[in-house]
Formats: sequence, structure tokens, C-alpha cells
Amino acid sequence: GSDMHLRKVVERWVSYLARGVYSVVSLYDPQVVLIGGGISQQKELYPMLERTLEKYNFWDALRVPIQPCQLGNQAGRLGAVWLAKQKQ
Repeated sequence: GSDMHLRKVVERWVSYLARGVYSVVSLYDPQVVLIGGGISQQKELYPMLERTLEKYNFWDALRVPIQPCQLGNQAGRLGAVWLAKQKQ
């Protein structure tokens, strides 16, 4: 049913995200990967992403922590408020 379809869509999206994370980590060698926005608050994202990344060659050697941004989905809004206050 629709639950199975939704699960496949989410798994595909996580696979695209994993590919992007893997590419960035392998190119730039960051100390941590931070994920922002509303999706960063979804706790089930991180284990799914980690399971997907473990399928990549050399992920064990490249592995870095993947964490939500501290401000999560509020960063854009707080930045806009800060900018507006600076212009007063």
C-alpha cells in the first residue's frame, strides 16, 4: 500500500543524501557533518543514513560524526530576526 511506497521514497531520499554526504566527506575531509532544517529533527534519519553509508567502500576510514545543527529548523528564522535588528 501507500506505507510501502512512502518507505521506498524515504529510503531513496536517504540514499541520495548518503551519496552527497559521502562525496563531501571524501572530498573535503571535514571533522563533522551537520544537517539542518526540519529534517534534522527526525531522529530516525541518523541511523538510516549511517546504515546506508556503511555500504560504501572506505566509509570505515572516512567516517565522521553526523549531527543535527544546534538551531535545527530555527536557524533561518533566527538569522532573519538578527538581521532585522542589525538594520534598526
